[in-house]
Amino acid sequence: MYRPSKEEQLSFYHPDLILSRMFGEDNFYHLFREKCDLFIKDVDFTPLYCPDNGRPAASPAILFKALILQRLFDLSDRKLEEACRYNLRFKYILGLELDDMGFDHSIFGRFRDRLLQSEKHKEAFFKLLELLVDEGLVKEKEKQRVDSTHIIANVAVPAATELIRQGVRQCLIEMKRKDHAVFLQTRQTLTELVHKYLSGKMAKKQMEQVDETKRRQRLTAVVRDARELLAFLGKQDNLHPAVEYRRTILQRLLYENVMPDDENGGYREQEESHPDRIISAVDPEARHGAKSATKKFTNLKVTPGNVNDAEPLVDMVKETKEETGLSPEKMLADGVYGTGENRRALREENCQLVAPPHPKATAKDLANGKFIHNPQEETVACPVGITTAHKTYNAESESWIYSFPKEACNNYSLKQDCTKNKNGRTISVNKYYQEQMEALEYSRSEEYKAEIRQRCPIEGKGK
Repeated sequence: MYRPSKEEQLSFYHPDLILSRMFGEDNFYHLFREKCDLFIKDVDFTPLYCPDNGRPAASPAILFKALILQRLFDLSDRKLEEACRYNLRFKYILGLELDDMGFDHSIFGRFRDRLLQSEKHKEAFFKLLELLVDEGLVKEKEKQRVDSTHIIANVAVPAATELIRQGVRQCLIEMKRKDHAVFLQTRQTLTELVHKYLSGKMAKKQMEQVDETKRRQRLTAVVRDARELLAFLGKQDNLHPAVEYRRTILQRLLYENVMPDDENGGYREQEESHPDRIISAVDPEARHGAKSATKKFTNLKVTPGNVNDAEPLVDMVKETKEETGLSPEKMLADGVYGTGENRRALREENCQLVAPPHPKATAKDLANGKFIHNPQEETVACPVGITTAHKTYNAESESWIYSFPKEACNNYSLKQDCTKNKNGRTISVNKYYQEQMEALEYSRSEEYKAEIRQRCPIEGKGK
């Protein structure tokens, strides 16, 4: 239940009374609090709570600001709980009295769920965006970039020791399931290793906190176990494909995560993260992504993995325009977004989509100019001058299929180079032909080349 807080006299422990000299008007935390207070208010969250039933809830505005601080300082929920209790900066921004115990860490997860279920997070996002526009940090007509990224699966990103432990264990499990004969040989040859990873102390994640020396010793031990298992499997013939796959994954985990420690002997973690690093030996296809920690975002949408990346683009542009008034003149994107449907819809929003032409959107002989389509007369002409208006519509490909009469084609010696279809040549003209041909022509210009280069920073590969 949400109950509005009553106006009360500030106590002597309130940060506004005793921390004001510490956080002056030019101080970052003072400015941060001032800006947050402009658009984060308890009243905006009232639809998330029952008005007359249940225990009074903690201030949703304070919880929301705490989540912003969590992102800013890259804290876990437990670390955020600790910061709200002991950190003067957090108490000042959140308006918590010095003797306030703050929040239990579990409340942050429940509050996030409440935000996501109600779409309130999107409303707060657009309020923040409006603030950026008002401050002049985002221009109404400036070019925008669009891209997609996989987000982390239901796994945490473990350290190298845990990843390789997972890899060894998964390899043994797969061997036991799919290649029992090899498993029996492995158990006979590497008895201690098999027991340790299937039923011993390495069958579960090591939760004990250890110092740096102990951690490197633990890493070295698990790497040596992995190398011993790989050496044994390398001598086996005709491994089951599932076991061979797990062996390859284990090799990759070693390559991506560890390197020899020449100074202390043994092994240590790689200094730089591999660009396509496996983050789970249980689910090797899982990935995490972060396009940027510093660039400005004007909209975001989470979609299932089977939704085409290009699908949400137009709705996101319209939503941003409706909520904030931002109306970009150009949208820079990669080829997957360059569908005719997107180009037409964005043009109606007075926005030009700058993206490579979709490779399969226009028939090759139309793109290279051998066949000419006349949209006004709805005809297609071939290289020898034969023109056809006979067409049928294919709803699945959203294209008109133009057919040339076989009698006319048979009279020309070029037929063998043109088509092997005994019924004559056909040409497919997509319903977005005009948009795709304009995009193809624009892609040959110097202006396009300069524009598309400006898209690189969203990938983290350019400046």
